[in-house]
Amino acid sequence: MLEDKTYSILFILDNHIGEERLKLAQICMDFIKAGHEVHVIYSSIDIDEALELSLSKVPWIHIYKLPISANFNLSQLFLPVSIRKYINRNDGVDIIHSFGLNCGILAYLSVRGLKTKVINTPGAININNDNIKAANLLKRFVFDNITYIFNRLYGTIVFFSSFEKNKSTEHVSYKNINSNLVDIAENSASLSERLMQTYDK
Repeated sequence: MLEDKTYSILFILDNHIGEERLKLAQICMDFIKAGHEVHVIYSSIDIDEALELSLSKVPWIHIYKLPISANFNLSQLFLPVSIRKYINRNDGVDIIHSFGLNCGILAYLSVRGLKTKVINTPGAININNDNIKAANLLKRFVFDNITYIFNRLYGTIVFFSSFEKNKSTEHVSYKNINSNLVDIAENSASLSERLMQTYDK
């Protein structure tokens, strides 16, 4: 668990984070017990009551809400400024762990020029193109290429299971990516080890 050093860690989640929410509260609890400062920014849109309840039980956690959507819209363009202001108010953070493409983009843009490292856990990727309607092909093309670009900007890409990693890394957006940037963190200990390695690069 990030031994010998303490870090300030910020998790960023949108309004559709999948099964990761079931693990987040325990991860935050474990990090805080290890002496780290933990912040969570999650969406004020369609608030996940289970997530909110589980996080409310974590002592010493810092929580902030912003209208982060899993579906990109123009209002999202202003969110990096809000995230940066939050980071500055809290004397900076060492690591951001974002969930999904939108949060990964927001995290990366919000810490431009800072020493903060960004780690991303991708959202579910449907790698089967057979059933995609023609009208959605352009949208898919844009999504794939943006994902491809940002996958190369993150400090690390972390999956919570080997199944998720294997399924996602078959996707075109992971083509030719450095395998050292992709890892699996099935529990708090392995996640914190990867966070430390990324921060110390």
